[in-house]
Amino acid sequence: MMSCFSFRRGMAIPFVIAIALILGILLATHSFVSRSYFTQIDHLNQAQIHFSIACSAQAKILASLYEKPWEEREFKTAPVSLFGQKILGGEYDSFVMNSPGKFFQLDIYIRTRAANKTQCYFWRIQYNDDIFDLSNRCYTIFFTPVKPSDFPSGGSGTISSNIDDLLDERIINKPPSDEKVEKIFKNPDLPNLVNAFPARAPGSTPLPDVSGVGSYSIPTLGIPQAKQNSPKPPATTDPDEIIKGPKGPVEILVEGTAKRVAFKDGEVTFKPKPRITGRYNIAKIIVNLYDPNGKQIFFKNPENGKNYPLLFWNRKDGKYYYPAYFKGIEDPDSLKLEGGAYSGNSKTYSFQILKGQTLRLSLDTSDPEAHLIAESDAFYP
Repeated sequence: MMSCFSFRRGMAIPFVIAIALILGILLATHSFVSRSYFTQIDHLNQAQIHFSIACSAQAKILASLYEKPWEEREFKTAPVSLFGQKILGGEYDSFVMNSPGKFFQLDIYIRTRAANKTQCYFWRIQYNDDIFDLSNRCYTIFFTPVKPSDFPSGGSGTISSNIDDLLDERIINKPPSDEKVEKIFKNPDLPNLVNAFPARAPGSTPLPDVSGVGSYSIPTLGIPQAKQNSPKPPATTDPDEIIKGPKGPVEILVEGTAKRVAFKDGEVTFKPKPRITGRYNIAKIIVNLYDPNGKQIFFKNPENGKNYPLLFWNRKDGKYYYPAYFKGIEDPDSLKLEGGAYSGNSKTYSFQILKGQTLRLSLDTSDPEAHLIAESDAFYP
């Protein structure tokens, strides 16, 4: 009887210890998860506080623009800085300046301090100089959080040139992006998605060797081999079957887009003319070149290192110098100065297109005499 009791007592002690360990692990896990959760909530609250302070400061700056005409803005001749402004339980510093090389645009830097932390934000604002549209006088072109060290310490901005590069890249990428979106909406099935966003064909190009970079590796998935008896499409030599698309020259007036596929090798001649007499009108001429696989071909500028499409002409206004870039090279003769404003020269550009390559041409302006013409024998079978 005593031996049975002793056996049960001997089993109870390890069982109690195991239960205590399990409860201890559960409590420790719960405590860790709770601390992580509250830490995330605290970070979110701090981010919201800083962003609310920055937005309030930006709203005060924009409100001052509504009160006076653009020509009477406080930062017309020099940037305006404010420091240590109290608001919403924190404080902020502000820096407002004319966007370099832009007309009716301003750059706003807001640096916030709250909860023992510092954040910084950047806005590029477009001012709408229209007395009949007071409801939307200012709108945001670009916004991004930046490092607190990017807040200007002198009389000029720190990241304006980088913003210009990003906005130019956005303009360059917009036409092919819009084309892909339109293609997907017309036929939103999986094969069409694969064609719209072409990826590396299995086995076509080996993956790069990253064994010496970091401590990770790229996992590879086994791809089943195609059956040897898979039917193949019949071969054809008819150019209309190999290459399909509209034929003949392109002529875009004022606004529009067009596409041409080269049925053969040949010379293409462009005649762009963003003839704009108004100083503040905008004109964009972009010609994108794609290889037969649908990948865009870019041309690198040797001076600034930027990648440009075949033809890029983004005339933002007539007050400043916005030349054309053909094959990545700046063309100073694309503009002429008349009456204190720049307007486009009637230029002709030529290049050799290869069979199967595609051109996408776009013109966006409000000038009734602006046009974009492309001619080539390659546009015919």
